[in-house]
Order: sequence, then structure tokens, then C-alpha cells
Amino acid sequence: MLCEQYLIAQYREHGFPVSITRYPMVYGPRNSTPVREALMFKRLQEKRPVLIPGDGATLSHLSYVFDQATAACAMMLNPRTFGQAYNMAGREYHSDEIYVDVLADIVGVTPEKVYMSPDLADEAYRTMPYPVMQRHGVGLVDWRESSVFSTRKFEEHVGYAQEHTFRAGMAETFEWYMRERIGEHMTTDFSREEAILAKALTSR
Repeated sequence: MLCEQYLIAQYREHGFPVSITRYPMVYGPRNSTPVREALMFKRLQEKRPVLIPGDGATLSHLSYVFDQATAACAMMLNPRTFGQAYNMAGREYHSDEIYVDVLADIVGVTPEKVYMSPDLADEAYRTMPYPVMQRHGVGLVDWRESSVFSTRKFEEHVGYAQEHTFRAGMAETFEWYMRERIGEHMTTDFSREEAILAKALTSR
């Protein structure tokens, strides 16, 4: 926020041509962070039970990397965007449960979903070495809080809305994941996840 304020002040005071974008969680091919969609693909392929916080209804809003690139190109050096800040995200948002369902459908499996009580979900987010769900603001935003962003301002100013549906973007990402054999090179320690899972199954 301080950076944004400084840059906008430079535009207003000196005409510095700054345009600001705010990205939520990014996904897509060449994602260098293996604890995001790649981890869920791997978990589903190995037919591991999937932990879901609470009742799975918390909403999240992701952004597909190829659409981000197109949007950024449309924005750069566009005078209409100077001195402005935008949310740049997909046109869809989804619940945690829908996230699991969509990725499982792409992988071609029926997921075994295990819902965690609020207390157990708190413990999972506090103790697991990676996020339970791929979501904006992990560690900053409580898992109970939905994160959904308006992209209307960007669409009105630039004339572009992200083109891929959530499913289409994830399907292209899974093609990359399989083509590059990402899962084969991932060494993930699921031991903490399995400990949480055991607690969740016991409390059913």
C-alpha cells in the first residue's frame, strides 16, 4: 500500500506514468511454486483424501497467468490507466469444495473429501508446511474469510476481461503438469497432512 501511495503521488505531482495492478493468487503453466495447483494435482493422482476447511464454502478468486499477461500488455502505456490501481483476476470465483471438484474432474478421479472442523482447520493452517487450499492471502487472511475482487474498473478502463474460465485455465495447467512430468519431480512430505487427516477421520 505504501508503494502504491508513493507511485500515485509521483504521477499526480510529476506526471510519472504509473499503472498499478493487484493480483490475487496466480495459477498456470510454469508456476514455480509447487504447493499450489501442482500439489493438488499430485494429491488427486495419488488418490489421497483431500482435506477441506470447514464446510468448504469459503470463496476464493484466482487469476490465470496467460490472461494476466494479456491484460498487462493491454494496460501498459495506456494513458487511461495512468495514476490508477486495478484488481486483475478471473471473471469467476469458487468455493474450496468447487476447487477440489474441478481439479478432480480434470485429473479424472472422484475425490475423497474430508471436512475439517474449524478447530482442526485452524491447526492445519498453523502447523502444515504448505497451505491447505490454494487461496489469496494465505497466512494473512483467515481461512473462514472469502476473498473475491471486483475487476469491473479494469474492464471498463482497458476493455479487457480475462478470457479463460477457471476450468479451462486449470485444464491447460494440468496438460503442462503432465507434459513436463512435474509430479514425478515433486518430493512432498505429507506426514503432517496425514496426521491432521487421522484426527479428522476420528472425529467423524
